Amino acid sequence: MRITFLHIFVLLFSVTVYGQSTCGLSGIPNNSVEVKTNPGFAWLEEDRAHITIGSLSGAFGGNSFSLNTSPLHFLTKGTLTPGEQISHSGGNGDKSFMVNANIGGPGIVFKYHKFLSFGISTGVRYIANSDGLDSKVLNLLGVGAAGAAMGQDSLTIRKYSGAAQVFEEINLTYAGFVMQNDTRKLIAGGTLKLLNGMGAAGLNVNQAGFSVRNNDGVAYGVNGSVDVAFSPFANRWLLTSDPFSANANHETNFGVGADFGLVYYSNPYRGFRLHKGYKTRLAISITDVGSISYNASSTSASYDIAGKNINYRALSNAPNTTFGNVIFNNYIVDSVATSKGGNRKFSVGLPTALHIDGDFKLNDFLFLNANVLVDLRSVQAHSFSNHYISTATITPRMNFGYFTLAVPVSYNILNQFSAGAVVMGGYFYIGSSTMFSNSILKEKQAFNVFTGLMWKIKPHKLTEEEMMMM
Repeated sequence: MRITFLHIFVLLFSVTVYGQSTCGLSGIPNNSVEVKTNPGFAWLEEDRAHITIGSLSGAFGGNSFSLNTSPLHFLTKGTLTPGEQISHSGGNGDKSFMVNANIGGPGIVFKYHKFLSFGISTGVRYIANSDGLDSKVLNLLGVGAAGAAMGQDSLTIRKYSGAAQVFEEINLTYAGFVMQNDTRKLIAGGTLKLLNGMGAAGLNVNQAGFSVRNNDGVAYGVNGSVDVAFSPFANRWLLTSDPFSANANHETNFGVGADFGLVYYSNPYRGFRLHKGYKTRLAISITDVGSISYNASSTSASYDIAGKNINYRALSNAPNTTFGNVIFNNYIVDSVATSKGGNRKFSVGLPTALHIDGDFKLNDFLFLNANVLVDLRSVQAHSFSNHYISTATITPRMNFGYFTLAVPVSYNILNQFSAGAVVMGGYFYIGSSTMFSNSILKEKQAFNVFTGLMWKIKPHKLTEEEMMMM
């Protein structure tokens, strides 16, 4: 068996798709969920506390692959057949792909006195990105590989970047008043993220070239340089259907991150009455500032490949060994690649993003939410980081007490449209911002779903005796 740098591409594309993962949830009256996108939302006006019992969310998207079946097929069957139910997307140019999954553990947001709120939340996150791979190279690799056309073709890889990581987090949040009067409030918030990396992998190619002939599965005359980084045992979760199984062998890989946010509430008098809640809510935040430092496997390094022929079609998985050992045996011993020096540590950046949100009350039951997510991580071929896909979302929402119905409509930087629905009944919510669009589109290039359960602790009701003593 010969493991090559081309195989690493396959790894990033062959992870089972899991479920920007709560797109369309903004504005839902659930502070313990919204605090993830802006710590200023931790401030509670009426309730004493919001307790998150648990949450799940997941998303995948990009312009690399298309689902040719209902996403429900994957959710119910657990498998997808390459070439039939999932295939490469059409079109030329660079291809990208993103997977994002989040398991939210117990969390709480609570009011302290009248003007301060605090929160603590826990969770496990899995994020993977692949960016800058030419469509012709993609057609040779991964699920639904089409192979090369008969004859000879020269291919080039420029500034490709791929990264995946699984990490645990504990988030400590504070929110308090900057300005407050009867009709206007400005809240500032911050979150300190304490992170433990469970596993990570990265592959960067600044420049590489090779040729293919007659669809024979061989890359001829491979020339280029590759940066490879693996935490120990990375193959155990990269090649299975469960990336969270990285927990079985993870080491201590510490990282720190932060979120910062401002939220402005306006509730002008209507006549002589001041209604509860707000008429307008405007928010801005920057989330996931920081990175995690990982222990590197023995062969995490930069490699040069000069004029070698590589049989990429003969590659097979090695479930009983680590990729570090396989790379050492097949890169170095076989002289396929020359190491330029290894690294004991490597860092993977968090998906830093800017969030701009406006929530407008049109009448007692109808709201309109506008949300823009802007990716602040530039894709670079000399460092490892994760990122989101910049997306704008408009969400009309009907709120009838304990029941809420929202219909998010989104458009992203890849020129992709999606529409879905979110339902909240009592303290349970479930939604997908791609449900409606995927029921119409033949080829689905994005999918997300999220759900959660929380509890609200209402304020203490004054007894008649307490009211008389006021």
